[in-house]
Amino acid sequence: MTRKEHLAFCQICKNREMNMQQGLICKLTGTIANFETNCPEYLVDDDEKKKYDEKQVIQTIEQKEESEQSKNWILPLLIVIGNSIRIAMSSGGSSIYTTVSIISVIISLIWFFSVAYHSIRRD
Repeated sequence: MTRKEHLAFCQICKNREMNMQQGLICKLTGTIANFETNCPEYLVDDDEKKKYDEKQVIQTIEQKEESEQSKNWILPLLIVIGNSIRIAMSSGGSSIYTTVSIISVIISLIWFFSVAYHSIRRD
């Protein structure tokens, strides 16, 4: 198991102890966790488990809200791109409107992919 996986257990164990050099350790062994699947000395601290569960629920809600917010930008982006293409097509391809429309599409696409990239990295 990784340290992060160990900490999921240790954070809510009654046998935990904070060490300034090593972080969260077992107060029975005086070392960081090294078990493979389950700790034989694991005792659930009900108060800490309740806090941990509440924190997990809050994080899940925040992630859903962030995901929904990033989706709210797709429609306006498509409208900008669509209008830019329409203006470029109606101007015959030889005016300043065509140039502005192409620049608008490029900026919109760069912005869209940067938002999508950051959204993926958060997940």
